[in-house]
Amino acid sequence: MPIAVLQMDPVHCGTCSLDFNAAVFEPPVKAAFQPPDAAAVAAAQCARHPRNAAVAACDQCGAFMCSLCRVDHSGQQLCTKCFEKQGAQEGNAGNYRDYRALAVALAVLGAFMWVAGVLFGPGAIAAAIASRRQQRQWGNEVSLFTLWGVFFFGVVETLAGGVFIFGMLSK
Repeated sequence: MPIAVLQMDPVHCGTCSLDFNAAVFEPPVKAAFQPPDAAAVAAAQCARHPRNAAVAACDQCGAFMCSLCRVDHSGQQLCTKCFEKQGAQEGNAGNYRDYRALAVALAVLGAFMWVAGVLFGPGAIAAAIASRRQQRQWGNEVSLFTLWGVFFFGVVETLAGGVFIFGMLSK
């Protein structure tokens, strides 16, 4: 008897702050409740969902994960964090964008082209803010030196480009 599956839009988990795709399905037979045995009670807890029992350990980082967190990918069982990192490294993530590299590139371009600094400066600031959010989501340390450096250059480029354009127009 086939199981009907309906794909839904990405869902945001309020507990672990991760986005995931949810699939709704109707199981063919509802299982009767059975009290957990001693082995199930002694099972490890999920690293992200402490109320859920772990069903596997991540092949990359070793974190215990429940059935909600487990992702089977290329013959490996990965947690969602390692799956996102691996997908980004392999180029499999369709909407992956390295905001840190984008912020630095926009700041450097704006430093060489003062006229376009009015455009590159705000772009560098926005990309730096997105980079901080992205690195936090992945659980990486956020380099405040890079963030503040890009932010500073973005503000300077925006002001310098504005002054240059204003000076050209007022002549």
